[in-house]
Amino acid sequence: MSAITEKQAVQREAAARKRAEEEADMLLVARLFSTPDGERVLELMMRRFGVLAPRFVPNEKGELSAIRAGKRDGQAEVVLWVLQCLRVGGKERVSFGV
Repeated sequence: MSAITEKQAVQREAAARKRAEEEADMLLVARLFSTPDGERVLELMMRRFGVLAPRFVPNEKGELSAIRAGKRDGQAEVVLWVLQCLRVGGKERVSFGV
């Protein structure tokens, strides 16, 4: 085996391990948020962090802030990742009275 193909094999193996670890993490999160308490926490997070809310919201002075928008986007991204974990875990539909 040439050095290049050996390196590619090592990289493929590392990528496969990383994908397996990420899937295991997502299944763990899905199990946690599939419990009644987990569903309630997810509902609170969705309400608190405004997953569907606009990212740019004027402050008290009517000014828009890219920093605040970035923060809101990051908060929403966490909730969206939890929802994706639930899909990976086999829960296709999540509905709350948000």
